[in-house]
Amino acid sequence: MARSTVSIAMCTYNGARFLQEQLDSFTAQTRLPDEVVICDDGSTDKTLEILEAWVRNVPFEVRIFRNEKNLGFAQNFGKAISLCTKNVIFLSDQDDVWEPEKISVMMVPFEDRPEVGVVSSGGFIIDENGKRLNDQEWRLAQNWFYDETTAYCVFQPKLTDCFPRGCASAFRASLRDILLPIPPHWSHDLWLNVIYRCRFQGCFLPTPLFSYRIYTGNTTSGSFESRLKLMDHKKQIFHWNAASQYWANEALISEFEERIGKLEPTPYVQRCIRYLANNRKHFPNRSRVQRNAILFFPLFLLEIVTGHYFQHYAPWHAIFHDLRVGFCNGLNPVTFAKNLYGIGKKIKEKSQTKKS
Repeated sequence: MARSTVSIAMCTYNGARFLQEQLDSFTAQTRLPDEVVICDDGSTDKTLEILEAWVRNVPFEVRIFRNEKNLGFAQNFGKAISLCTKNVIFLSDQDDVWEPEKISVMMVPFEDRPEVGVVSSGGFIIDENGKRLNDQEWRLAQNWFYDETTAYCVFQPKLTDCFPRGCASAFRASLRDILLPIPPHWSHDLWLNVIYRCRFQGCFLPTPLFSYRIYTGNTTSGSFESRLKLMDHKKQIFHWNAASQYWANEALISEFEERIGKLEPTPYVQRCIRYLANNRKHFPNRSRVQRNAILFFPLFLLEIVTGHYFQHYAPWHAIFHDLRVGFCNGLNPVTFAKNLYGIGKKIKEKSQTKKS
């Protein structure tokens, strides 16, 4: 069996401050990449000078592309991915630092397990001075289990799943035909998180294989502690927040639904399509129950009987939350009257539409 080849897809934008350290970590790998593809999104600092000086002294192919107009980080990664030519594509930010064994360790699952299409690793958290704070980067990836978008698009996710963050991940190039183009409303790594499951399994390696830099000024700035607090907050409110956020995420859901509708109908894809269709009924019905559990109690029973509640995280929390909120609103005479008026108005509009 031929040895797999490795591309690194890297995006840069005014990254001169930390770029050299990341580039040096590429050349320090115990297994060197076969190529590095770098797409610069219109840097105005010394980023390109650093890249051009580095290229002259590396033992592997490097191709640098400069965008004529700024694409934004997600579409820039899409471009870099499209230009890679090797079997496995590693994603790289411009301000992290890779451990020397990152490529060699992450390639093992690809070469031993053909069902694995995405590999993601743990990482260290470092500050702007390179000081190592902890080795809990993987907890940031777990954030996505409690992300509403995952709730809408991933069929039965588990906390033990691989939730790939771009900076921590690599994937088979054969995934590219369903990964690209990255839809307009998605980030590149969140899109990878939902789409890879349609074709492959994921593999998470807890070993910290890179250092993720958190500082004021990077794309996802904010302290590590504040992001963990956000995750804890999402965990506490998840049983009801997904319902309230459904319409805010409709554009993302529609883009995902359109893409998987064109894929080969594997068992997972078929289940996911049914899941999306169920969600289009489930979340609006949950919102109706929350508005008035007395008027819409039949819809509540329908969601119980069909099992739609139980396709999501913390179903019993969601059930009791909807009932509590719905009965409080239903027993409020003003709210009850408004809901009743709204129903009557919709019935009247539908009857007039049919007549016309």
